[in-house]
Amino acid sequence: MSEAGAASVPDRAAAALARADRFPVPLDPEEYEGPRGSELDFLIGELGAILGELEQSGDGGGVTAAAVAAWLGRCHAVRFVLGGGPADRESALTLLQQARTSARLGEADREAARRDLVALAGFRLVRLHRETAAGPPGQSITDRVVFLSRLGTPPRAREFGPRGGQRAARPAAAGTRAPAADAPSP
Repeated sequence: MSEAGAASVPDRAAAALARADRFPVPLDPEEYEGPRGSELDFLIGELGAILGELEQSGDGGGVTAAAVAAWLGRCHAVRFVLGGGPADRESALTLLQQARTSARLGEADREAARRDLVALAGFRLVRLHRETAAGPPGQSITDRVVFLSRLGTPPRAREFGPRGGQRAARPAAAGTRAPAADAPSP
């Protein structure tokens, strides 16, 4: 039997939570000193597996499950800040928002979830400041505004208009033919 199989779920949860409690969600990824890469991936997998086991055992509504979910949210937030994908951000937001209002967690744990949410949002501001401060000198205000609007927009979303639909082609002027759909635009 493996070492993980010999320990009880609550014991494994306590050990994983102790490792996850040693690091905060960073505002600046360059200053972060906690687990990264495969070590962080392993911790996320471990917390996810423990949460699944707690839910299957009927303890999904208990204090331990709430703490595991909160710290799993923290780990997803850290991975997102360090370069993870949108799925990490979405998981972090969901789990941390639930933890922030959970009656099953103590005040300190709810406050930690709130700080993690603030850091997750603050990270974007720090990144935005860093990227905009590095802009070329003498850049016009119009160019800077256009640059800033693109920073916060995912590349795929730029293909769609303001209401989420694809941008409509401009109507042809009276007496002219509309360009073919596959014709290159001028």
